[in-house]
Amino acid sequence: MLTLYQKRIQGSLFGATNMTSDIPRQVQMYVTARSSSMNSSRAYDLGEITQGLEDMHAGVNIRGVIRF
Repeated sequence: MLTLYQKRIQGSLFGATNMTSDIPRQVQMYVTARSSSMNSSRAYDLGEITQGLEDMHAGVNIRGVIRF
């Protein structure tokens, strides 16, 4: 399913980040998301990966995080 929808799994350690442009943009996105009730995220346990994929396809969450 990941390749079918051109998704990828990327680690968060040493990611490709441009600090001068990405951090201000992420702060603005955070402020905007806090003011909007329709932007919601959820953290999924490792056993809930299937539910996370279903929620992504249904448009339930904007960004799902998998904890392991």
